[in-house]
Amino acid sequence: MSARVVLFWLLALMLFAAVTAVVVWPLLRRPRRRALVRKEVNVQVLRDQLAELELDMKAGTLSESQYAEAKQDISRRLLDDLTADPIAPPVSVDPVQAASNRRLAYGLMVAMPVLTISAYLWLGTPVALQGDDTSASAGNESSGPVASNGASGAPVEPASANAKHAVTPEKINAMIEALRKKVDANPGDGPNTAMLARAYNFEGKFQDAVTYYKKAIPLNPKDAELLADYADALAMTQNRTLGAEPMQLVRAALAIDGSNAKALALSATEAFQRKDFKAAIEFWQRALPAAQARDPDLAQQLKINISEANQLGGGKLLTPAAAKEIEAAVSAAAAQSAPPGGVAGAPGPVATAAPASDSPAAPSGVSVSGRVTLSAALKAKTSPEDSVFIFAKAASGPPMPLAVLRAKVSDLPMNFRLDESMAMMPGLKLGNFPAIVVGARISKSGNAIPASGDLQGTLKGVKPGASGLLVDINEQVP
Repeated sequence: MSARVVLFWLLALMLFAAVTAVVVWPLLRRPRRRALVRKEVNVQVLRDQLAELELDMKAGTLSESQYAEAKQDISRRLLDDLTADPIAPPVSVDPVQAASNRRLAYGLMVAMPVLTISAYLWLGTPVALQGDDTSASAGNESSGPVASNGASGAPVEPASANAKHAVTPEKINAMIEALRKKVDANPGDGPNTAMLARAYNFEGKFQDAVTYYKKAIPLNPKDAELLADYADALAMTQNRTLGAEPMQLVRAALAIDGSNAKALALSATEAFQRKDFKAAIEFWQRALPAAQARDPDLAQQLKINISEANQLGGGKLLTPAAAKEIEAAVSAAAAQSAPPGGVAGAPGPVATAAPASDSPAAPSGVSVSGRVTLSAALKAKTSPEDSVFIFAKAASGPPMPLAVLRAKVSDLPMNFRLDESMAMMPGLKLGNFPAIVVGARISKSGNAIPASGDLQGTLKGVKPGASGLLVDINEQVP
């Protein structure tokens, strides 16, 4: 406990004792038995009488003999009073009143500290009492050398700080539950209802997300981004397909904001799934200006998606100038090994695998590695050009993959390595999660979003940094 905290409690105790003494002590003190001293009263009376005698004599109403006789009588009475017991009988004390005073005093002694502490907890700042310890702890954590990750050289926060400040799934769930109670108690709260829906969507609880998106839309009628998020979550509950209802929401979002990046990306994905590559390219091109102004990495990914759609469409869906610009951007991205994130299920390439090779890639942070094989029983359901997505995602956490590698069935069996350079988002890395799921999926459509009929194989409970994994593609997505 710091000196400041000790001083605070010492001063509080002294103030409480002072107030108690002022308020309670008079009630606890027994009434003093006051005695009426008769001599004081009688002496004053006799003095007054003597003064009257002198006035009467001067006025001529009393003779000298009468004055002397009366004065002698007053002097005698005065002498009697001075020699008598000066203490009069004590004044009696009311026992009922005394008991009542004591009960009131005891009640105040209990109530005052309780009320004082309660008022401080309600109106004061109790957390300030921990300020010194917290600051000291923070100072200890920030001072001295900072540990670094040996593989990447990136700073690593001390373990004690991680444990103290880590946002665990339990904390997230508690915050979401508190928000849910608040929203249920205030059904007209538009901002918090939208926040709750997005929180459920981020946690992969798509059905709950849809429930609250449905409530949030009427409360936020002009929010294009909210409509696009609703469409995305609804598609996840409908076998990950952008059917009629999700697309109706997407079109409503675009009617409000024709440049909304997520709504345009969803439209492009839906067109790509229908193999309408020209429409997909148009939607991605419309999303490019906003992406370039807000997120250069996102803009780079959109260009990669456009390039793939153009190739799948025969290579003639872009003007020569646009094709040259897009291909230059794709080449620059490949040269810089830019993170290959997609947008709202965008089907663009994530990372391209070289044919099976035993030579390890240059390390980039935490990684997992192993070999992917295809079950002989499922080989007849594939073709050499089918896309293979090798991925790692958190065992408990956001549904978005942490790293993805793309190959073809013709490359199988193949060795793979997933590392943090393949992160879909900067904050979602392999090393941030204690356990992950590693899997491989074959998609005939080339879409990164799993769909019914895809072939897959997964390994659960994998520790980041694991090697020698064997992922066998041996089941079909229902």
